[in-house]
Amino acid sequence: MPADTAARLARLLGLGSIKLFDSAAQLRDHDLLVRSEAADRLSRAATALRDLSSRYREERIPSATREQPFPPAERMAALKRLEERTRALQELAAKLRSETLPPQDLVWERLRSATLQYDLMLEADLGLVEPCETCAKAAEALGLSDADAPQGLDALDDTLRAVARALVARHSLLSPT
Repeated sequence: MPADTAARLARLLGLGSIKLFDSAAQLRDHDLLVRSEAADRLSRAATALRDLSSRYREERIPSATREQPFPPAERMAALKRLEERTRALQELAAKLRSETLPPQDLVWERLRSATLQYDLMLEADLGLVEPCETCAKAAEALGLSDADAPQGLDALDDTLRAVARALVARHSLLSPT
């Protein structure tokens, strides 16, 4: 299982392979790489939603006229849902990028002394990057009709919740206590 986890993570990160950490510095480098890649995927999802919002505004929200000075409320609600998800993705990406690095001494000692901890870290990394990739693909697959439907963004919301849970799990694993 750990070799499979490492191979899947390496594939997602575009690396040839992932090897055991030889030093605390490599642990920190790995942490930065994983968080950066996960945040990039969330940013890609936010960009896809921002583009969808622009298209939605152009194609579904009519210009104001004397007869209809305000756009339809349901269309504005759909646009608001898209903008809220975009903000949520941007905030989550920023949170990922700004997480503190794992403390070199305590976390490194724990990982060095137990292979199980190393395996758990790789699983936590994979558990973070995979939902971020799924989130990006879900956002890129959305269309105007998905934005119109109140439940059209449910799949994206599910992946956002999965990313948030994975971030908490990974953070607790890397905390020094």
